[in-house]
Amino acid sequence: LTRLMRDARYQHFFEACRLVQQMIDIAIDGYLLTPVQKICKYPLQLAELLKYTVQEH
Repeated sequence: LTRLMRDARYQHFFEACRLVQQMIDIAIDGYLLTPVQKICKYPLQLAELLKYTVQEH
């Protein structure tokens, strides 16, 4: 991604995509990082769900 962002053609493409998706304050690298951050939360959410789930379920 760093290498592509140095290329003016890709910079223009990524900027156009960002504007079309109305991601005004988010750069492409931040947008790609979001799913990775969410994955880390899944084990915590599942543990919390199991804590309140009836064992017979």
